[in-house]
Formats: sequence, C-alpha cells, structure tokens
Amino acid sequence: MEVLLSLLMLITFIAKLQATAVHRIAVVMDADDPKAARTAEALEDAVLRPLAGEAALRVQLLEARRRALRNMTVELNKSEGVVAVGRCWLMGKAGELRVPVLGVATEETCLARDEGFGHLTLLFLKEEFSRCAYELARRWVLRVASGRPLASADGVLGVRRNSLTQAVVRRVGMGGHTSSCPSPVRSAVKRSAELVRIPEMTNAQKVKAEARAILSGHVLSVVLKHRPPYVSLVKDGRRVAAASGILIEVLDSMAEIYNFTYTLKLPDDDQWGSLKKDGSWTGMVGEVYRGEQEMALGPTSITEEREKAIDFTVPFDYEPWDILIPQSIQKIDFTAYLFPFSGVVWAATLASLVVVGMVMFLMVDFIRRQNISDELPRQYSLPHFVFNCLGSLLCQANKQPQPGASRVMSGFWWIFSVIFIASYSSKLISSLTVRFTVPPVTSLRDMVESKKLLWTYLANSAMEEIFRNSAPDTTFGMVGQLHKDRPGLLVGSFEEGVEAVRTQKFAYLEDNSWLEFAVADEEALYGECRMTVVRDNFFATRFGIILQPGSPYRDAFTIHILEVIQSGLMAVWKKKYWPVSRCIGSSKKAPLRSLNILDLAGTFVLLVAGAMVSALTLILEILVARAKGGAASD
Repeated sequence: MEVLLSLLMLITFIAKLQATAVHRIAVVMDADDPKAARTAEALEDAVLRPLAGEAALRVQLLEARRRALRNMTVELNKSEGVVAVGRCWLMGKAGELRVPVLGVATEETCLARDEGFGHLTLLFLKEEFSRCAYELARRWVLRVASGRPLASADGVLGVRRNSLTQAVVRRVGMGGHTSSCPSPVRSAVKRSAELVRIPEMTNAQKVKAEARAILSGHVLSVVLKHRPPYVSLVKDGRRVAAASGILIEVLDSMAEIYNFTYTLKLPDDDQWGSLKKDGSWTGMVGEVYRGEQEMALGPTSITEEREKAIDFTVPFDYEPWDILIPQSIQKIDFTAYLFPFSGVVWAATLASLVVVGMVMFLMVDFIRRQNISDELPRQYSLPHFVFNCLGSLLCQANKQPQPGASRVMSGFWWIFSVIFIASYSSKLISSLTVRFTVPPVTSLRDMVESKKLLWTYLANSAMEEIFRNSAPDTTFGMVGQLHKDRPGLLVGSFEEGVEAVRTQKFAYLEDNSWLEFAVADEEALYGECRMTVVRDNFFATRFGIILQPGSPYRDAFTIHILEVIQSGLMAVWKKKYWPVSRCIGSSKKAPLRSLNILDLAGTFVLLVAGAMVSALTLILEILVARAKGGAASD
C-alpha cells in the first residue's frame, strides 16, 4: 500500500513538473523579406507574449537567410515548435526539422505547393493579422505546448481567404484539408477571440516595424567627432580605427535591433556645424544636411538654427555649461597660526590668563598676610603669576612652592591648558593640510564683472551662436561682446581651450563632462589638481543625434532612445564611461598634502618679531641699568 501511495505521489509530482515546464518556441524570420520582421513582431506581441505566462513559453527570435538556415537546424530541433515567417523557401525547409512548424507565408503561391510534411501548417497573410488569424496561431501554440498531436480534424487549422478575412491557412500533407474563416466553427473561434481580446499593433510597434524593414541589411553612414564620454575615438590619421563611449553603445544596440551595419568617418573640417553668412552649413551638420552622411553621432547641442536645417532625435541627455579655471593660487597667510580659534576665543583666553594669574596672586598674598600656611613661597609680583599661567599654556612646569588653595587653582588651570593645547593643535594641523581656497571667479557674472581672467570657448559652436545672438546688456551678451571685439580669442578645439587655461590667464567655457575629463587628465599627468571646475550651471544644453531632414527612421530611433533611458541602460553606460577623479566635485577644497614654507610663513614671521621685541627689551634694560648706575654714583 505504501509503495502504491509513493508511486502515486511520484506520478503526481512528474505531472506537475511537466505542467510547469518551460516550452521553447523559436520564431525564424526571413532576413531578406521586408514583411517578415513586422509580421513576426505583430505575432509576438499579440500571441506569443500573452501566452508566455499561460503556457510557460520562452520565445527565441532568429533571423535566417537561405544559406544559413541549414546551420540552424540542430538548434531549431531543440525547441518544441518553430514559427517560420517569410517566403516559400523558408517553409520548404520544414522537412529538415523534426518539430511542428507553423509557416506564416508572405506569398500566396506558397499555398499551391505540397511539400508533403505532416508537421507543417501554412498560414498566408494577405495584408496583416486578423482576429481569426491570431486565434489560429494561438491554438497552434497551445497544441504544441500541451504536447498533443496536430490532426487534420482540427477545423481551426484550415481557412480559405474570402471577403471577411485576410488569412488563409492550409494543412500540408494531411489530405489537403482546408476550410474558410469564418468556418463551421466560427462561433467557437469568435467566443475564444472575445475571451483572449487580442490587441492591435500600437503606433510604436508600427514605426519600429517600418524602420526595421528599411534598415534591415542596410549600411548606415555615420560621421562623428571625438567627444568623451559620449564618443571616444582611436584615430589612424583620418581614419577611425576604434570607437567606444555612451553613444557607440546606443548605436550598437540600434544596429542589433534593426539589423543594420554602419561605417564611421570624421568630419572633413573637424567642426560640429554652424551656419555661415552665405546660408551654407559647416561640420557634421553640413554633411548630413547635404545628404553626404545619414547620421551625425555625438553630443550635438539642439539649437533653433540647426533644427531648421536637419532632424534631431529626442534629447538623450541634458548637460550644464560650466567654467574651467586654473587652480586657485595659494597666497602667503601670515595669520594662519591664529586660524584655529576665532578672535573671541583668543580674547577670552588672554583675559582668562590675566584673571587666573591675578586670583592666584591675591590668594597667596592673603594667605601670607594671615599666616594660614607654613609653606609660603617667597614673595612674587603679579606679573610673575601671570607668566606662570602662560607657561602652563606652553607646556612649562611650575616648580615654585604654593599653598593648597593656589595648588587647586593651578590644577584646574592646567586642565584647561591641556584641553586648549589639544584643540589648537588638531585644528591647526587640519587647517594647514586641507586648504580652503577661494577660486579667482565663482560664477559667470563674477567673471565678466571682475575680469580677473579672460574667457574663451569653442568657435563655430552652439555656445558661440548663443553668446553672439544675446542682447548686449545681458550677461550672455557681455560674454559674447569680448569676442566680437577680439575674435582671435576664440579657440578651434577643446585641446586649445585647456591649453589656454594652463597659461593661468584664461577661463574656458564648455560642457561639464568635457571639463571633468580635462581635470581628470591633468591629475593623471601631473599627480595633482591643477585646474578647477566652477559649477555655475549658467546654461543647460540638450544633446541629440542628427539625422537627415525627413529621415524615415527618426521616430524609430527616438523610441529606442526613450526605451534605453527608461530601462536604466543610459545610466549604466554613463557610470561606465564618466571620468573619475579626486579633483572633481570639490573645487574649493584641495586634497590632503604635505606642509610647505608658505603654510608656516606666519609662524616664522612671529618668531622674527619676537626676536626683535626681545632685542628692544634688552636695549631698554641696558638703558635703565645705566640710568640707575648714574644715579647711584651721583
């Protein structure tokens, strides 16, 4: 009895395991048939994806050409069913497979062929899927997933095209069974379809399907500029040897989805693109505008003038404009040793020194007059007690004999002195090793008004366009006025801008990521922070990918960029390629360093001043002694 019970439990467990097993369905698309991609996508969205949870499906999308399909046979036979979407030759390969095949034919002539394979079901689509065709495909998938054989008696497997449907299905090699949709089982199909509620293709799906049909097998010509972290290039002369970066990741993901390849080239004039007085465009914008290239890849700023000439995708990033300046010059601070405490603390300490010395003097003098103690020190003056308290602050011992009351007072003064010295030492060390400096300029307006530094930015760029066209009485207008008067101050490349900052005379205005790369490179080269980024964020620019006017795949690329941003991939790629440096993110606070002579200049000056005061005191004592000696002789 126990054996039968165990056997029953084992059978039940196996049945449950089979019921929850994952069923693999392979969808093979004809790579040379433009209709196949959007047909397969519609089938996946309407049938396979909704059934993924119900029938535990795992769908694998594949593309095949006539010569490559034979190499995929072994892989396809590992699945439980194959959906072949494309022309007749793809259906003809069903004889090489040992699993059920649903052939979604895009050519009506396929129905006239009799391949003689009992496991092939043909479904012809005149234009696009109808509800009936969806239901037929759904029942085929459920049959395959359940492991039940496909018999010709299944009325839903054969339909004939008529005015009420756009689909014809035929079972090949099973007695030529055909029927129409609507058929004798129309009511059952209708009831099932109402329960399933198969969705129509969304606008985004249609856009992507149309772009895939255009781009499949296409070689996209792309012009691009070196601009980390979005595009990092390894150049071999004028040839692009290798490329990486955030936008290269985006381009590769597009190429994988839409099945295209691409070529990369540098712009002929190495410019981003600006409008000339004669109405022509320079740089990457000009090459795309004239139809020489299909795409310009890079963090290109979206401006009003550019949008009139070419098409942009949706912005893939927003980035502020900041200011790159030389690292703040360290100045000699002769009062650095006073920094640990405020003026009030120093005044209170000096007052405490005098008060405690006076209290101890009065206390000892009172004890001496009243003869309270036998251990009385010899009589000292008030300054002597004050200097004894000062010696405690300077870690000097007090060896003179004192009565008990003054010893208690001295003990508490020593405790105060220890705390005072420890606080002063720790604060002084931290203030000298971590310097807080004020940069030459703190904002764009401060730079324009103070004119401590001249400023420059990239010629023929969106920044020049904005500053040049701004009103003269605004901050942007004042920035641009300098270069209207002195156009030679503009730089032709990012490297020239960084070199201008190294001269300690210029500030360079650029996108934040560019400036952070400059700071990181400078630190890697010299091992110290020699430049500072002023995070004024005086303007934020939108970055987009440039396409030709009226590009048929602009909307598809826009949808893809939005999907990349919403999925978090863009954030992952930015974290991967963004510069990392200890000099970034702390423009006012320098890292820990060793002390130099400038840090202790005030201390040395104090020592020299003390020597001079002591010399004056010596001279004064000599003069007083001589005066007393002269008076005595008289």
